Amino acid sequence: MRGERFEHRGVLVYDDCYNSNPEAVRAMLDVLRDTQAAKRIAVLGEMLELGRSTETLHRDVGRYAAESGIDVLVAIHGAAYASVEAARSAGLPGGAAYFFDDPAEAGRLVRKLAQPGDAILFKGSRGIHVERALEQFVASHDGSET
Repeated sequence: MRGERFEHRGVLVYDDCYNSNPEAVRAMLDVLRDTQAAKRIAVLGEMLELGRSTETLHRDVGRYAAESGIDVLVAIHGAAYASVEAARSAGLPGGAAYFFDDPAEAGRLVRKLAQPGDAILFKGSRGIHVERALEQFVASHDGSET
């Protein structure tokens, strides 16, 4: 779950679910931005242990995602909601910015949105369990939906 890259049914997946902080998220958003893809989807879990600056830092990440040309932002849990608000304020359409408390629900949305030729980044702090969103995405394609 640290920077793994693989293809699943024509969708390029970056699995970086192990840990998260603002600098690491921006770096992975840059990778996603620079990836040739029909649509770029960022699934970002809440970044934990940021202290008093947590909301501001989540807003910064959301704004950065929108300004980087990410097509869809899916945020998971708690302060990650601020990322969605900031992304919308920075120009990402409301229908392209989503928030879920439950990572599995986020994964179910991603499986509906993703098409062959797309690229998806899954990233978040370990305690948010963003890998559950990834598991939903993969399971949906192999017939073993959970």
